[in-house]
Amino acid sequence: MADGTRGVVEGRVDATNTGVGIAINEEANAAEPIRFLSVPNTEAANKILVKVGASVAKAPATTGVKEGNTMIGYPLTLAASTHISERTIYTLVKAWWENLGEIQPKHPLLKRWTKETQAITNFTVPYHPGAVNFYKEVGAWTAKHEARTKELCQ
Repeated sequence: MADGTRGVVEGRVDATNTGVGIAINEEANAAEPIRFLSVPNTEAANKILVKVGASVAKAPATTGVKEGNTMIGYPLTLAASTHISERTIYTLVKAWWENLGEIQPKHPLLKRWTKETQAITNFTVPYHPGAVNFYKEVGAWTAKHEARTKELCQ
């Protein structure tokens, strides 16, 4: 991401993909005003994006993003090795769940990370068993999660 953004500022590339609200955007914008392009918020676009776990969402106004822009959004995720214990992942997910109020102010995108959006059903990599155990315990794991897991693990 950073190399592409630097490439735009240096004139080596015309455009790149990058995340919203990250430090490299502030640095780039100080040298050369940047802008994020709005994407179509259509049924067809969302139908394609859902296959890769993404969607079109209204973006918050921030550096380079105009109010009302729609952008491709991905759920916030944490990738973990299968070698990490179930207990460790369970404890981590539980800490996030129980401390959302403290976590959300740390970054603008975390404000959209709620208990309702943590255990997404259009995931593209299976959940770690420790996360599954926690989400089952709090009632956030559904038949949709089970079906998607079976689909991915065939």
